[in-house]
Amino acid sequence: MTVVAPSEIATGFVSLFPRLVGDRLAVLAYIPVPSSHPRFGGAAVVGVVHGMPSAGLMRWAADHNIAGKDSEDLARWLVCVGWSTRIVKHPDTVWLPSARWSVDLSRTIDLPSSYCGHNRLCVGDVTLEDPAAAEQARALLTT
Repeated sequence: MTVVAPSEIATGFVSLFPRLVGDRLAVLAYIPVPSSHPRFGGAAVVGVVHGMPSAGLMRWAADHNIAGKDSEDLARWLVCVGWSTRIVKHPDTVWLPSARWSVDLSRTIDLPSSYCGHNRLCVGDVTLEDPAAAEQARALLTT
């Protein structure tokens, strides 16, 4: 399901960060969507920019989350992983304050209550529309 297609490019803060997901290095994106967004306001988008299909993120969360294995527990874990990159900037994290992006969603999970300021997690494959931003993401695969 595509929520923000290339013809519906959104602009906003994007945090890029490399993570070893299973046995593959992937570049992930955390996008805190403002509550005013008409399509999915208040959501956290956690997606893959490079390195693997986004479907592997839920498996990765299940392998690491000790709080529980239901979809809401896994969603909270992924939201926390993304949110933490915005709170404490690791040297391998790239902050793009006003990036143009789109996402092909593989999964959306509504949370019963707000978590890290989000009421929904959207998981998918993120496309950075600016070639310079996309290159910054690719460069994280070599860190």
